[in-house]
Order: sequence, then C-alpha cells, then structure tokens
Amino acid sequence: MHLLERYALSSSSKIDKPSVYEKYFPLGFSNYITLQISSKFNSKSYNHWDEVINILLPILNNYSIKIIQIGGANERRLPECYYTCGNTNLGQVAYLIKNSMLHLGVDSFGAHFAGYYNKPIVCLYSNNYANCVYPYWGYK
Repeated sequence: MHLLERYALSSSSKIDKPSVYEKYFPLGFSNYITLQISSKFNSKSYNHWDEVINILLPILNNYSIKIIQIGGANERRLPECYYTCGNTNLGQVAYLIKNSMLHLGVDSFGAHFAGYYNKPIVCLYSNNYANCVYPYWGYK
C-alpha cells in the first residue's frame, strides 16, 4: 500500500489531486533535465553524483541538453550543472520540472512534482520501498 493511502486510511481522509502553483523562471535554453541530489533525510542522499554527471554529460551535450540542479540553499554544487539551489521557490521549481525533459534524483519533492506532471523519472530509493512511496499522481 502506498504511504499516502495508509495516511488517508488511518485519518479517514480523502485523497485528491493537489493543485500546484507554477511561477515562471527565466532560462536562456529550453532543452534540459532537472536533478535533485539530496533530501532533508540523510538516508535518502546519494554521494556519487559527480560520477553520474561524468557519464551523462557527453551524451547530453550531443543533444544540447543541459542539467538544472534544483534543491535547497545548502546543496553541494555539481560541476557542469545550472545551479538554482536556494534561488527558487516551490512555484519556480514546479515550473522548471514541468518544462523539463526528465527528472533525475533521490526520493524527494522533485520526484513527486515530476510525477504530477507525468515527466519521465529516474529516482533513487534508499530506505523505503519504491512501490510504497513512488510519485502518487501521474503515470505509474
């Protein structure tokens, strides 16, 4: 059972699709993927993003696709990524994810926004089973 369904069942609440307020964020390019490298929980963090970027960059560069790093103000800056951490609000992050080609990252709000917008997702799950915490809205 999905975690959201478990919460709803235990609190006698109804699950409904949320509304997300998007706010424009200016960029000088339109082909990009979003990347969120950590969560507020250390157990959901992944320490090898530099290697992932090194593998992806030659392929993405062939197609002129950029990487936008999203997240909190204290995120470690990854090389070759357009760094927006701490410079965006949730509405701007929603806008960036909605207009991205793919979302890559850990189990966090970015993955759930991507699911809401039916974006392709590559998500790393650590201490939770993916079938219990996957993005609830959007294509499974």
